[in-house]
Amino acid sequence: MRGARSRKLGDDGAEPGPGVPSDSEIAARGVADDDNVAVGGDELPGSIAGGDAGGGDNNDESGEAKFHYFTYATHRGSDDLFCKALSSAWHARVPLQILGWGTRWTGLADKLKGVQLALEALPPHDIFVFVDAYDVLFVENVDVLQEAYVAAMAQYAREADLGDVVLFAGERGCWPYMDGRPEGKELCEVVYPTSPTPYRYVNSGMWAGTVRSAQRLMALVADVLAAAPDGANDQEIISDLYLARIPGVTDSPIVLDTATWLFMCLHLSQTDLHNDLTNKLTGHKPAILHFNGGSKPSMRSIASALPTPRSEAPEFDLASIAADGGLELTRASLADLCRP
Repeated sequence: MRGARSRKLGDDGAEPGPGVPSDSEIAARGVADDDNVAVGGDELPGSIAGGDAGGGDNNDESGEAKFHYFTYATHRGSDDLFCKALSSAWHARVPLQILGWGTRWTGLADKLKGVQLALEALPPHDIFVFVDAYDVLFVENVDVLQEAYVAAMAQYAREADLGDVVLFAGERGCWPYMDGRPEGKELCEVVYPTSPTPYRYVNSGMWAGTVRSAQRLMALVADVLAAAPDGANDQEIISDLYLARIPGVTDSPIVLDTATWLFMCLHLSQTDLHNDLTNKLTGHKPAILHFNGGSKPSMRSIASALPTPRSEAPEFDLASIAADGGLELTRASLADLCRP
């Protein structure tokens, strides 16, 4: 790729990232308001230990867990939505890394397989965030996003009485079970847990947790992924895990962001947002929007309204697995990634 340059991650698995505030600071700050749309500095007060982020201890000498942001894309796609997603990450100061670039696409399960390898190269106490590549926008800057993560994990881990959970987006649509299969209606209406909001169903396009908890999740679906044929669906694999429909799994580490602290899926939910992107039902302004299903047409209009305060030319890291198992990064410009 023209203009690309390679480098290897350090022993800690990442370049130093911003910290995030403690739970008490989150409580003092309250729900983010519209002023948070403006991009602020990269440094935040306080730090987050692994236990505050969903379980476990923190072994980093600085006492600060690092956030790692990933997506999976083999190419730019057939339209400009991938480029709009990257641009939103850049202006939100999210150091998004791209897995799978230039490789052969075999199906949606490729995303999980790429994540599975990337997780092995990261420190267990760090924080892992994954988003889909072609229909996602970052609508809050990185410090607000990380505060939302802390607040969400504190709430959901407490409610679930679990110390090590993985947070997935919730949505209104029960995909792929409602595709005509005989058991679909029962799975969606009876087997699926109830929810305090309409966002009852798991969506695999956005999720986050400690690296350790994400590794545990991937271990639970490892056999399914190993046997997955070309064209396998990541959403179905994660839905089966959430409902403990995978052989040998009796309990799931997945919790859903039903209150839209961090994630919101727009399929069947576009009218749930105020003009300032605050959710009318939850009162929260999600940091990342997923324009899944029938909501893709609205992605361009929302993207055009986002602030673009950074003047530097956008660049991103293409992440691949090095011979020693670490992540090797190749720097590439947005212009190169979006070139037809």
